[in-house]
Amino acid sequence: DVEMIVEEVAEHFKVTAGSILARGRKRNTERDAAIYLSRELSGLSGQALGRHFGGISGANITMRFNKVSRSLKKDRKLAKHIKSLRRRIKNN
Repeated sequence: DVEMIVEEVAEHFKVTAGSILARGRKRNTERDAAIYLSRELSGLSGQALGRHFGGISGANITMRFNKVSRSLKKDRKLAKHIKSLRRRIKNN
């Protein structure tokens, strides 16, 4: 469930769910993590996720997902956050 994923990411990064769902901010790691995990775990299409994340396109969801995928190979801190979040979400 995307709402639950957003809540878990917000709690993990100590931000509000609103800041994750808000459009327009550059380098919003929390938002990117939520989009990545939502696409990976929810089974929803890019378009459906785009509507949930403020009306962005399905292509934009894919771009964010791919960006995080590439970053995970280089950024150990981000990889640690994603791994921890994935575990928390699957256990809920």
